[in-house]
Amino acid sequence: MFCSECGEVIADTAKECPKCGHVFPFNADVNEAPAAEEAPKVEPQPTTSTTSSSTSSTASSSTSSTSSYSSSYSNSNAGTEPMAIIAMILGIVAVLLSCAYGLGALIGIAGLVLGIIGKKRTTNYGTGGGGMAVVGIVLSAVAMVIGFCFVGIVGSQM
Repeated sequence: MFCSECGEVIADTAKECPKCGHVFPFNADVNEAPAAEEAPKVEPQPTTSTTSSSTSSTASSSTSSTSSYSSSYSNSNAGTEPMAIIAMILGIVAVLLSCAYGLGALIGIAGLVLGIIGKKRTTNYGTGGGGMAVVGIVLSAVAMVIGFCFVGIVGSQM
């Protein structure tokens, strides 16, 4: 078997890579697995054969199973879109500063733009954070309305 992080050849029963220290969760013992989950069943590989043909076939089958495992694992762990997080934070800050003579409106414009970009990215790339992007868009729009109204009211009194 090969390490999915550094490519080092390791034993089929290894729990971690001796070179880079990468932990293999699919080689955990039954005693180490959480009680709610069953430990994955791993077919034992022949370890006593020393011929090159059986070793190469074992290595190639281990490589294909490891690469399919790592590719499916990386796709399911897409993460949250950073633009959506930033848009939500800017929306909150913009609402809090909406009466600070236009400062909330300026921050709201930035939050609105980043929220729209973040929402498009969550849809296109399948990442998480679509709700945060919508919250950022709504809060930024509210802050812009309050900020522009505040500037109009204060500006007309001067």
